[in-house]
This record gives sequence, C-alpha cells and structure tokens, in this order.
Amino acid sequence: MEKWHLISLVLCTFGFFKEFRPSEPFVTEYLIDFKNFTKETIVQVAYPISTYTYFGTLPIVFLVTDFMRYKAVIIIEGLAFVGTYILLLFGNGIHSLRILEILYGIASSTEVAYYTYIYAKVDKETYKKVTSHTYTALLVGNFIAAIVSQLLVSADLMDYEQLTYLTLGSVTIALIVACFLPSVKQSVYFHRNTDNDQPLEGPPDGDEGGSKENLTLSLGQKIKRAYGYLWKDCKKAYSDAYVLKWSIWWAISSACYIQVTSYVQPLYEEIYPSTDEEIYNGGVDAVHTFLSAGLALGVGYVSLPWRKWGEPFLCLMSFIQGAALIVMSQTHEIFVAYACYIVFRTFYQVMITVASAEVAQGISQDSYGLIFGMNRFIALTIQTILTFAVADENGFSLNERDQFVVYGTYFGLLGILFAVVTLLTLCLILLNQPVLNESFFVELWNKAKLRILVDGGGNRWDKIKTTFPDISYPHIVSGDFDSIRPHVLEQFKQQNEIRIIETLNQDETDFTKALRILQEELSSLPQTQVAQVVAYCESSGRFDQIMANIETLFHAVTIAPSVQLFLMGSTSITWLLPPGLHQIQFGDVVVPYCSLIPVGSPCSSITTTGLRWNLTNGKLEFGYLVSTSNEIAAENVDRVVTVNNSEPILWSMEFGSPTDS
Repeated sequence: MEKWHLISLVLCTFGFFKEFRPSEPFVTEYLIDFKNFTKETIVQVAYPISTYTYFGTLPIVFLVTDFMRYKAVIIIEGLAFVGTYILLLFGNGIHSLRILEILYGIASSTEVAYYTYIYAKVDKETYKKVTSHTYTALLVGNFIAAIVSQLLVSADLMDYEQLTYLTLGSVTIALIVACFLPSVKQSVYFHRNTDNDQPLEGPPDGDEGGSKENLTLSLGQKIKRAYGYLWKDCKKAYSDAYVLKWSIWWAISSACYIQVTSYVQPLYEEIYPSTDEEIYNGGVDAVHTFLSAGLALGVGYVSLPWRKWGEPFLCLMSFIQGAALIVMSQTHEIFVAYACYIVFRTFYQVMITVASAEVAQGISQDSYGLIFGMNRFIALTIQTILTFAVADENGFSLNERDQFVVYGTYFGLLGILFAVVTLLTLCLILLNQPVLNESFFVELWNKAKLRILVDGGGNRWDKIKTTFPDISYPHIVSGDFDSIRPHVLEQFKQQNEIRIIETLNQDETDFTKALRILQEELSSLPQTQVAQVVAYCESSGRFDQIMANIETLFHAVTIAPSVQLFLMGSTSITWLLPPGLHQIQFGDVVVPYCSLIPVGSPCSSITTTGLRWNLTNGKLEFGYLVSTSNEIAAENVDRVVTVNNSEPILWSMEFGSPTDS
C-alpha cells in the first residue's frame, strides 16, 4: 500500500465515524422528550450559541490549524464532539445546554483541519483522489447514520436517548482514530517548505525563502511571513472575476443553507409533532444524502460549459430552492415538507460541488484551504446576522414558519442577484498593440466574462504574464497567426479550456474576424449574457491600425448588433453613437477632454447638452467643423451629457488614471 493510501484510509476512517451520528436527525425531539426543554428555548436560546461560537472561532482556528500543523486540531475536533454528546446525555439544565452548544460550535469550526490536513501531507499529484475520498467518507457516514437511525426508530429497537449513546460511541472511535494520523512537518503558511514550493509571486518582502530558514525564524517573523502569504493568495484568487462569482454564490447560499439545516427540525415539530405518530427525519436525511452523492458524482463526470451557463444555472437553482422553502413554510403536510427539504438539500449539494470544482480550477493548490475557509467564514458572518435577526431571543424571534418565509425570500433574492449578473457581463478583446498601463489592463481582463486574444495580442498577454503571473488565461485565441510567436501559441494549445480558432480570410482584419467569432459565441450563450465588448488597444502607434480599429466599430453594428463595442486604451475610450438621442453618465470618472468626430460621413444635425461648448442643430464635417478637446461643463453638477445626432458619430474621451476613476 502506498503511503498516501494509508494516510487517506486513516483520515477517511476518522471522517466516517465523526459523521456517523444517528442521533442527529432527532436531536430536537430528544431535547424536548428526554430533557424537557421547550421548542422556544431550543430555537431562540440554544441553537444560536453554536452559530456564534462557530463564527467567532473559525478565523482563529484556521490560523491555529496551520500553525499547529493540523493533527492536534483534528484531535480537538474529536474531543469537542465527545464532550458535546457527553453533555447531551448526562447534562441537565440550560447552562449545560449552552456549554454543549459551545462545544458543538468548536467542533464545527475545527472541521477545517480535516479538509486541509491532506493537502499538507500528500503530493499534489494525488490531491484530487484524496479529496474525493475524504468527501465520500463524510457522505457515506451521513448516509449510513441516517438509514440506521430511521430503521432503529421505526422498528422500536432504540429510542432517541439510545441513539445518542450510539453517536457518543462513534465520535469516541473517531477521536481514537485521529490519534493515529501521521504528524505533519510542514504547513501551507507558517511552516511552508519554500525550497521546493516557491509561490508564484515570490515570498513576501523580506523573506528569502528556504525551508532551512524556517528553523531559525522567530515566532514573530513566522507570523509576518504567514500573513504575507495569506494576503497574496487571497488577492490572487479573488482578483479573478470567475473565482469571485462562484465564491459569492458559495458564501451567500451556504449561509442560508446552514441556517435551514439548523432549524428544520423545529419546523418539522411545528408541522407534525413527534408525539403524534412516527416521524421519518432519518429517512429524509438518507434520501437527500444518497441523491446528493449520486448527482454530485455524476456532475464530476459530465463536462458542462459552466463558464457559459454558470449564472443562469445558479439563478434557476436559487429560485427553485427559494420556492421549496416557501412551500415548507406554508404546508401542513409533513411529507410535502420532507419532499421540499430533499429538493433543497440535493440541489445545494450538487451546486456546491460544482462551485468547489470551479473555484479550485482558478486558484493555486496551496490556496485551497484558505479560499474555501474564507468562503465559509463569509457564509458564517451572514448566517450569524441571520441567526440574530430571525431566531435569537434578542432579535425578532420569529416562529418557525415565518423563519422559513425569510429563508425562501433570501434564496429568491439570490436568484435575482444572479439574474442581474447575467446582464452585466463584459467581453474583453486584446489586440496586437502595446499595453501602456499593464496593471489597469490586468484588473479589467480578470473581471471579463469572455476573454479573447487576437493573433499578436497573444504576445502582449505573454509579456504581461511575466510581470503579473495572476493574469487569467483567455477563453479564445483567434487570427491568421502570422504575428503570434510559435511558443506562445503552443502554450495556449496545451490549455484544454482555451479554444484556438485560425481565421485565414485576408479580406478582413483579425479584429473584424474576431467579432464574427464573438457573435457565434454569443448565439450559444443565454440572451444578453454579454452586453458590452471592449477591444483593448492604445490610440497611438501606427495610424493605419488606429483607422482600421475605428472602421471595425462600423462593422460591429451589423456583425454583432446585440452588443456595444468600445475601443479602450490606458487613458481613453471610444465608441460609435448611432443616429438618435444618447445619454452619457460619467459619475465620478475624471474626464479631462472629450470629442465628437464625424468619421465616415458628415453629421448634418447634432445637438448636445452638458458640454462646455455645446452644439444646437449644428453640423460636423471634416473641412467644416470637428468638436475636439471639448469638456464637461463646470456647471454640469449631474455630470450627464446628451447627444442627439442625425448620422453616426464617434464619441471619444480621455479618462483619468485608474486611481482617479
């Protein structure tokens, strides 16, 4: 057996037994029937404590986990679970309940060690395999626990208290197994082996690297260096718009998901009190766990274009989940509530699997634990606010049904958010011209929904990558490839997600041909998914190329009529105003100068407002009058300019530096 197999086996055994908690589906019923707590005390006093503890300890636990090199924190997780169930069995009174909720919150926060231990202990080549193993162990533990609990309760072989004893035995085994985990000599941040694993951007300032130096660094120096790595990894990951989008959904949806799973049993009690007849909470948990595992596994083997369909899919799933929660809040039929809960949890598990995979593809492997932990911490922050607002006795203390109305509305708003995101996406095209302000370009490029390199633009991208290694890869590289260097093109060909499209037609520029490719791409996307296209090209250099780019603005009207095309450089932006009335809003953007230029044909009638030098039914024509070096009027406090033109006219404006705008 290979070493990583043994490590994975021990870790998965721990994961299985810590998740094999058959009392979990019936814990609310146990507290009511055996400990004589009221439902209001459980919901408004006890449950919020574990949320607050989880939230308060997670940031500290993440750093302590890395500093203590994982194993000790995994053992602490086992101890916290054992303490929780000892108090659940033998404790009495509200104070005991509060302490066990604190211990449960600590057990939840220390779970981060379970997920990150493996990345510090095995080689990167086995990351995917051991990740699948550890997640599967949790799901199997959950599934078997749910099946066993329901069978034992339905057959009257065990009551809720006896199930709790069974759970205590399982988490005790998990604690014993944790003691056999191999120790870790290095960690991602405090004890990084910099001899063989230099971060892409180099070590933080003042750190020469080298694992031997780790032995001589003081605690203060280790903390300073660790925070340097943390900041760089965070900045690099979240500067990618794609990673940021999935992380936003991950955090926002997880917040309410945790809230729903924490308070669903009190809702069951409201709909169908456990003292009436037999309940099937365990069976429900078994069904959704089985479906979640099967569908999540299937998603992993089915290749779907998530970059195209991500936002609409997240929007649809959020609406369905919201509807399921609203139905749960109103129904008086327990099996309707069960069915809606299965839909809610299954859809979440499938989409969180997709989100995890998509985020993981966009970040370095060393950042997995950090970014996943950050997303979870943001989720907990939102969940803590939710808990205080709707459940805590110091907040609104809503009843169970009203709480689930809030949760359903929450997911509905999340769906609306991603519906809006689909309308506010950007495509960026890099042409074969020098990029004068590389940092500004990289910021814009990484935020783009669709990124296209046009022939020699690939050389420009490759040059920028030497200074900004966190720049995102393009989605499409197109052109006749007479300008792009062979080794650069080969680099792109080795990336499976990049489409290489050769266009040999010499009757059009590579830019114009790229627009045709873009239009084909848009036809396969949801409607209005990309509403704005920016071609990044400086307005300097060869005059013939400048004019060719302007001419492409006219072609864009017919080639890609559904989008607005802009020519943008480091300090200026230009676009075509078709005939009609236009309103240009500047907000806080610094605009030293702007121009109206009649390219292609005269503009026989034009009227403007908001400029220093306005036109009223004026005429613009080369050889007659061209409006250049104009300005926004000083008295134009709203910073809005209107242009009403009879023929197409070019609007161009200078804008301030990125720090100004």
